[in-house]
Amino acid sequence: MLITELGYFALLTAFVLALLQVILPTIGVIRNQVAWQRLAPSLAWAQFAAMITSFGALIAGFY
Repeated sequence: MLITELGYFALLTAFVLALLQVILPTIGVIRNQVAWQRLAPSLAWAQFAAMITSFGALIAGFY
């Protein structure tokens, strides 16, 4: 089913966003770039949306 692949892709997207959420603001602190530091909340919301999508898709695929 295609819904499970969508869930898996959303889960991988959430993982990449989590990595970016750690790396980009940290580089922003090191280089004193405020714009990169302000990416953290936006990346957190994007990660949340990807996790909710993944959870919904995988639960729908389970049923």
